[in-house]
Amino acid sequence: MIYGGSNSSDKMHKVEIYNDISGNNELKEYFSSSDHISVFQTKYFLDLYNASEGLEGIMFVCKDEGKITGILLVQIQDYFKSIPGFLTRRALIIGGPYTSYGDSESAGVLLEKYREYIGKKVVYTQVRMLYQNGSNKNIFLDNGYTFIDHLNYIVDLNAGEDVCWKNMNPKRRNVRKAIKEGVVFREINYDKDMDTAYDILENIYKRARLPLPEKKYFQKALEVMGRDGIFKIFGGYYKDMLIGVMYVLCYKGIIYEWYTGSYNKYLHLRPNDLIVWEIIRYGIRNGFKTFDFGGAGNPNKEYGVREHKKKFGGIEYNTGRFVIEHKPLIMKIAKTGFRLWQMTKGKK
Repeated sequence: MIYGGSNSSDKMHKVEIYNDISGNNELKEYFSSSDHISVFQTKYFLDLYNASEGLEGIMFVCKDEGKITGILLVQIQDYFKSIPGFLTRRALIIGGPYTSYGDSESAGVLLEKYREYIGKKVVYTQVRMLYQNGSNKNIFLDNGYTFIDHLNYIVDLNAGEDVCWKNMNPKRRNVRKAIKEGVVFREINYDKDMDTAYDILENIYKRARLPLPEKKYFQKALEVMGRDGIFKIFGGYYKDMLIGVMYVLCYKGIIYEWYTGSYNKYLHLRPNDLIVWEIIRYGIRNGFKTFDFGGAGNPNKEYGVREHKKKFGGIEYNTGRFVIEHKPLIMKIAKTGFRLWQMTKGKK
């Protein structure tokens, strides 16, 4: 499917829309040559979304004079099987749009054509910015989005192990405690420990009353990205038992924290602290440039996870999130419904 569009009199942009880009060598080359694109805007996640229940991936590709100038990968979520999709379906964009050399014109065209395409197919769209593309704020505002403050912390791995260790001052004691207590860090055994790793996440998300993708989603992620060394799961072991995990994505010099947590009854052993520190060390020793904590919440709201992340010495960014409501009335109903869902989860 191809859309035409233009924001200037002397340039004509066209937007192509794909659900499958297998065999598209032009896009393959674009991903390969784009140094600052995030993994969340690549074929890896397009394939993952379209292979997962309750998800659909759509790739928008902007071209000018036949040359790719930017892309936008959108995830359509329809998780709640018992509720009609027109009440719950939403769209999520992580780290997009991505454009060559920060081309704001192409970014604007992509957002404009996405909005035309999506119409009222979803209740709302949420965009989660990354520090690599945090300068696009005005483009979103011009396209009808609302900005919401949202922090993140980025650790500069180029600083080296000694500097990173000194920068995380209050956490050094916790790392030492974990080691003293006998917690051991290593990559998990995927044949043996994949179920336990998911069980740890499931326990955390149930306590927080937040939705978590099904186990099959992460199994599929391992199939799609594991073979290329992009998706990895690192764990903290106590007496040879997995007690804490971090799911990470390793792509183009960046390690992204994806999902993480530990069994509640073992938190006193400080596995979370050891896992973060050892992944920082892993990144430094394997030539990665940055460790991305994957978000630290709204600065205007209390969030214990943020206090944990900020003590590792990362640089604070207010990357923000953008939201646009396609069905404002249903959006209000959906918010009430989600709160009711959380209350129900809390009683189980």
